[in-house]
Amino acid sequence: MRLKLLIDADMFAFIACTTATREAEWESGISSYFADFEEVKAHFTDGLHTAIDRALGWHRYNGDYDILLCLSDPEDNFRRRVLPTYKAHRKGQKPLCYWKLCDWMKKEGDVYIRPSLEADDCIGILATMEKNRDNCLIISGDKDMKTLPGRQYDFLRDTYAELSTEDADRNFLMQTLTGDPTDGYSGCPKVGAVSAARILDEDCSWTAVVRAFEKQHLTAEDALTQARVARILRAEDYDFTRREVRLWTPYAKPLTVAERRVLQQTLQQWRHKKVSWLMDTFGDIDHTLVCLGNMSERGQVIKFYKDGIFQGILAFDVGHVWWTPHRVCTELFVLATEGAYGFQREAAQQLDLIAQDYGAKLIVAGNMFQKNNALIGNGYKKTRIPSGVRHLRKGGTRMKDNNERDIPYVSKELCEYLRERFSLQNIVRDFDDKAPADRIIGSIAGVNNIIETLEEIQLMQEERDGLRG
Repeated sequence: MRLKLLIDADMFAFIACTTATREAEWESGISSYFADFEEVKAHFTDGLHTAIDRALGWHRYNGDYDILLCLSDPEDNFRRRVLPTYKAHRKGQKPLCYWKLCDWMKKEGDVYIRPSLEADDCIGILATMEKNRDNCLIISGDKDMKTLPGRQYDFLRDTYAELSTEDADRNFLMQTLTGDPTDGYSGCPKVGAVSAARILDEDCSWTAVVRAFEKQHLTAEDALTQARVARILRAEDYDFTRREVRLWTPYAKPLTVAERRVLQQTLQQWRHKKVSWLMDTFGDIDHTLVCLGNMSERGQVIKFYKDGIFQGILAFDVGHVWWTPHRVCTELFVLATEGAYGFQREAAQQLDLIAQDYGAKLIVAGNMFQKNNALIGNGYKKTRIPSGVRHLRKGGTRMKDNNERDIPYVSKELCEYLRERFSLQNIVRDFDDKAPADRIIGSIAGVNNIIETLEEIQLMQEERDGLRG
């Protein structure tokens, strides 16, 4: 099998064009820059062939190979939608002959370029595709390549490395913590390379990264933003059908053998319970596990852990359906392992985050399995939430008043919100977690903004709970 050489053509082109650029001073005293395109091409091909020879020497390979020239999309970069400051200072002009050289590469070579992706992302996607994983060599001078698993040659430093997935994941978390000011993202304040290494030596996990951000009075969302711009895409981060980026999400990783075994045991336990006629008649555990495994490889499965214990999964999809022109986020399957409770709320919160990431205007919830409920089918639209209030989702039977009418449900989160915003400690302190909203409203009659807030919460709960099957 021929070896695939994945080339950071952006970097080689920039060096070639810069090297061939000359300054001329005319008799009038005016100075200008010029470049001979033939010289630019010569610098490019000489530099590329030298790097390939050195890389193959390090790799100890003397067989046939194919060259893939990876280039950045000149029109768009998805990271700027995640973080507007990303490479904001690099909007200047490229060196002379740069775009002409790129056009020449497209005519003469095998170029890989995708909408909104950088050359690094193209390399990362190609290098981590199953068919290429053990049959490619990355050639670049970018130190960020260390966040990718696989074999790679750094032609600027003349070094060769073979990184495991664990090594690459650690380097990715390190990059999230330290940031890269030259690329316009800062990482975690007051965390440099030494302190980041210390954090990951103690606990090399996303949880540790979030703790570091929270220690600096930032949030998990702030950490996630930094991670998403720091991450060089891998095959699991890209939807090849839609040609879209799947923004990195913690725990959206391929299911491990141990996790699949737990899911298999959970499904087998459900086989002995009367969940639904549909599942009892047509459900196939082996088929389900294969499909969930494939989906997890594509980044469509979110895994949930609590105190280091696997709690279950959320399988989802984002796209267009026949009944609306809007993009829809669909919950395909939620499975809580034995002993896991309160899973609907956590899954719903994740669906909201996924919908925000993909710009979906509608969320359709489908199948949830948990010990204390049967097959649930429902749908709900996204609702504007008052600032500071988390998404609320109430299971079980609706509360009734003396006339058997449904009354609003007030959660502990809402009480905390009111206490903070309106300083009503003496009022809400007397109410428990499930105090009816009308009692609170009666205690604070005349405060219009509080009534409006409660009404918004009530509408949201009606939309979510009222549409459940």
